[in-house]
Amino acid sequence: MKSILILLVILCFSSCAHMQRTDKTQTELSQIFEIIQDGDFITRLGNKIWSRIIKNLNEEDKRFSHVGIVRVRDDEYTVIHVAGTISFRRDYVREEPLLDFLKIASNVGVFRTNDADGSKISDKAIEYVGVPYDWSLDMLDDSRIYCTELIYLVLKRIDPSINLNTIYVPLFRKEIIPIEAISNSEHFTEVFFYNRERRRMFREK
Repeated sequence: MKSILILLVILCFSSCAHMQRTDKTQTELSQIFEIIQDGDFITRLGNKIWSRIIKNLNEEDKRFSHVGIVRVRDDEYTVIHVAGTISFRRDYVREEPLLDFLKIASNVGVFRTNDADGSKISDKAIEYVGVPYDWSLDMLDDSRIYCTELIYLVLKRIDPSINLNTIYVPLFRKEIIPIEAISNSEHFTEVFFYNRERRRMFREK
């Protein structure tokens, strides 16, 4: 049962379609601070085995396994995100320093909404800190939420017209929001991509 539960959680972060990139500029990950803004959506590919499994579940874009919301206040950069853990010790929405969020990342992407003010996004996101992780992935129950559901709830409170696509997962017998709903959406622009192995980042101009 535990292995099935882990697989269910893994599926909540499924596929991202490749983005077309032109006019690329190479730079280092440390320069993320010159690009990232309050209210951006930051994605990563972690270094744990389940992160790799999540990546390989993606049909086209196998770059990411998790997403959070950037908050910038008084020159402090943090990420608000929610993830379940095997130990069940940190399975709730939390705010942590950006550099801590990036420690386990081999890929990093940043997406910026075209439709909403970034400060409003991060202000709404901070209100969810402490909400438990939703192991059942049930979007009808806001008392517990999973990673992309946090994005969905925040955006809906700001602009109800913004929709995030869902996919039906037979194993769950329900609809979930994949990361593809952000990376492959007309509502967002990809402004940053970094691959640790190649030690480079691509930036849209």
